[in-house]
Amino acid sequence: MAKERKKGRLALALGAIGAIGSWAAFLATLISPSVVPLPALAGLGFPVFGVLLLFGVLMALRFGRWRSASIFVLTVLVTAPLYRSTWGDFGIAMPVGPKSGPVLKCMSWNVRLFDHYGWLGGVKSDIMKSIEKEGPNVLCLQEHFKAASPSSFPIGEPLLMALAGGAEDPVNQHLVWAREKGGRKFGVGTWTTQPIVRREAIRFGTRSNNVCAITDVVWEETPCGCSTSISQAFISIHRTMKPWKEGCLTLKSGSECGPA
Repeated sequence: MAKERKKGRLALALGAIGAIGSWAAFLATLISPSVVPLPALAGLGFPVFGVLLLFGVLMALRFGRWRSASIFVLTVLVTAPLYRSTWGDFGIAMPVGPKSGPVLKCMSWNVRLFDHYGWLGGVKSDIMKSIEKEGPNVLCLQEHFKAASPSSFPIGEPLLMALAGGAEDPVNQHLVWAREKGGRKFGVGTWTTQPIVRREAIRFGTRSNNVCAITDVVWEETPCGCSTSISQAFISIHRTMKPWKEGCLTLKSGSECGPA
């Protein structure tokens, strides 16, 4: 009996750790990491905290700890958007666009160089499949990557095929390279099946991957054919603030901004 009680306390302790970490990860969506960085770190650890939290719910119900179970369930409900963004579409908690009228579907993803160095176990093909499945009108990728020898690590052609989804419509792109090293390029990219009428880039004067792409896209489905300005940036805060204060911010236009 004492051994069972000890196991129950350990399980609830793990659930409590999951709950605290999940709340911190949820706060990361509300608080800028430049103000309080700790929630952002918890956000990176949410896949672990989320599992611990669900484990805590099951254990609290098993041992009849109703107060703990209520707290854990409440935490799951509040952090449901994090579960969806981490493990897929459960159809809960996330806002859904109107079902009538034209809808511009945008997808943004930090692809971490398409796992070129094998840090994530080789997920490039999974990224391409997810893009093809979602079928966005506009795709924004951070930490985009181009190998020194594109044939050795092909990205461009598979990416265009995934975005087009087998259709013959052309895919327009706006690539902004932050830096080049040994023939490899690092930056951000915007792809769309709609016309692009303006391409600009914001540079931060650093040697890291900090860069911002500004892309004006004409949404042809609207009666007026209005354009939408889409901005995306990859910024490492601690490396950017000093050049920003020194006035190193520059704006550059072009179809492909960055090292040639």
